[in-house]
Order: sequence, then structure tokens, then C-alpha cells
Amino acid sequence: MPETNPYFTIIIPTYNRANLIDRTLRTILSQTFLNFEVIVVDDGGADDTEGVVKNLDSEKIIYFRKKNGERGAARNFGWEKAKGNYVTFLDSDDILYPNHFEEAYKFLIQNRNCTCYAQAYEIKNALTESVLIKAYQAKKPTINNDIIKGNFLSCFGVFIKKDIIHNIKFEEDRRFAGTEDWLLWLQIAALYPMYYNNVVTGAMLEHPNRSVLSFNEQSLFYRSVFLKQKLEKDTAFIKTYGYKTINRIYAHMLSYTSLHLAISNKKSKALNYWIKALKYNITELMTRRSLAIMKKILFS
Repeated sequence: MPETNPYFTIIIPTYNRANLIDRTLRTILSQTFLNFEVIVVDDGGADDTEGVVKNLDSEKIIYFRKKNGERGAARNFGWEKAKGNYVTFLDSDDILYPNHFEEAYKFLIQNRNCTCYAQAYEIKNALTESVLIKAYQAKKPTINNDIIKGNFLSCFGVFIKKDIIHNIKFEEDRRFAGTEDWLLWLQIAALYPMYYNNVVTGAMLEHPNRSVLSFNEQSLFYRSVFLKQKLEKDTAFIKTYGYKTINRIYAHMLSYTSLHLAISNKKSKALNYWIKALKYNITELMTRRSLAIMKKILFS
């Protein structure tokens, strides 16, 4: 019997992005593979996102509005409403290339037992569309040993079997926003193979209002500690990766905070975070990030 449900559900959490989401949705509607639905979750915004969605007049797009709860809660809300075999996520200021769903379908139809799969993306300047950061290129078909070294996936182009939401979902603590996606990937990686396709099928657009560009020392430190605590309670993660990996991840988060403080010319604080990172994982000393931190502290 033919499938009655869409093969993909793409979930877009949004908050006051009416000026950006139209472009994003049009790139989704321009896909070469058409068996999908779009769930837009308006996370309590005050603009006319609903009007922008309705103006597109597409039966594929379903609009929901909910009380503000941050990105993790908005994604979980959409996940619960999804009808697709696989759910995937997109922010309201990202764009898909026409082959995005087609590439995913070709892989997943040949690997029907796949629980988690991701495709490469690049980062572009929103105005000039020049490539600022090239896509991550994996050396192996799976990235379970790559994702513990740092979050190169974000939420872009990750496809997850819908039904695993009963066992795992995004963390909804709003103070953890910005790291909730990496925690989910780490939890999934401890349980399932995570497949990866090096073909670039979309782009993040760099613009002044992009939320990832904001920096808050207290927030980053909270996220670092919270991530460590969550992984220390995750028996599946510890069984697969061990406690030393948790310390490496914690050191990675601390050095990330250190770099931002160094860039902000807060050298004393940057040094403190960097030293703390090295105490948890001395091999952090050999990373490019540590080299950048030293340069900023010593020579800027």
C-alpha cells in the first residue's frame, strides 16, 4: 500500500522572524522531492509570522502558535505534531538547496533501519551569498566519534526517526538554549549509528541578528556545567564513551568560553577558563582554539 503520511516533517521554530522566514519557506517549497510537510512553530512572537505563512498559500505548511518556551520546547512541540517517518529541523533564517530532501530520501530508502542521518551545510553571507565557512566533511560514513569532539551539526539537516521522541528529545531548560542540540546528538550517538552525507544541501545565513552570534559568559558557563551534569547521568553515554569523554566535552565548552572572552579583551577571565579547560583535558592545549586563545591573550 502507498504511504499516506509524508516521508519527512521539517520543523521550524521561530520567534519574531517574519522578515526572514519567507525566504526560508520558499526554499523548502522549491524541493525536487515533494513528499513532506512543514511545521512552523511560532514560539510566542509578536510579529506577523502567521501572515507571512498564510501568504504562501501552501497546503504543505502547518502553522502553530504556542507560549514562548525557547527553541528546545518549540522543536519538541513540532516533533509531537509530526506525521512524517523522519523529522528534520531548520531555523527560520536558513535555506535549503533544491536537492536537500531528494538526497536524504535516496539514502534513507536504502537504509530503512537508519535512526539518525545528517547532511552537510555551509555558512554564507546573507547579503552577498559568499561562502564564509565550508561544510564539514566526514572521513567515515558515521560520525559517532566525530560529534563528541564538537558540534558541527547544529540543527541543520539532521533527520531522525520520528518515534524515538518517546525515549529522547530536546532539553527544554531555556538557560541551556544554544547547546540543547549538541546534547541531543550526543545522546543519540550513544545509542545509534549516526550516518553523514558530505554532499552540501543547504546553508546557514550569517546576519547581524543571528542568535548564535550573541555571547554571555554566565550563560555559556551554565551550559557547560549543565551539559556535563546531564551526560554524567546518562548511563548509555557513559557505557559507550566513558567519563573521560565527558571531561573532554566539558573542557571543549570551557575553552570555547575562554576564546570569546579573549576576543572581548577580557584576558584575565579568558586565562582562568583556559587553565580550567586544560585541567579537565590537557590535550585541549594542542587545538587550534588554544592557539587562538594564546595569541589573543599574549599579543592583542
